[in-house]
Amino acid sequence: MIVVEPVVAKEVLALVNLTSIEDAYKIPYEIIENLALIQDSYDGTIVVDQRKKIEEQNVSDEAKYIYATICLEYFTNEEEKEVLNKLFKESEERMREEEQKKYDPFKDSKKIEGAVDNNSSLAVKKESLLERIINKIKEILNIK
Repeated sequence: MIVVEPVVAKEVLALVNLTSIEDAYKIPYEIIENLALIQDSYDGTIVVDQRKKIEEQNVSDEAKYIYATICLEYFTNEEEKEVLNKLFKESEERMREEEQKKYDPFKDSKKIEGAVDNNSSLAVKKESLLERIINKIKEILNIK
């Protein structure tokens, strides 16, 4: 059973309506029925433009993802599925790496560790855990 917000279900059905009749019949009836039942509680309207590509449509990313999954599962042969799955995995891995780089809390400190400032003679020294503990104890006890 698909569990999505009613607006997303309506968006997915709008995207399915853009597909050819032959492809639409490849989607199991249970999926279409489930989406139709979910979307019944949404009173708004979804507007899609037949001249635009799916990625250009004004629908949520979740709806596009569900529609892409439907296309992958029901509109492609095994060879195409393998190629697309490989592309999805590569894209997902690339996005994960970019996200890690973007939100890495230590990215600035990594640049500083062991770096020497060209304009001054200061160097940042990385202390071991034991050295940091000893220095902290000395600091607390006011020992130099």
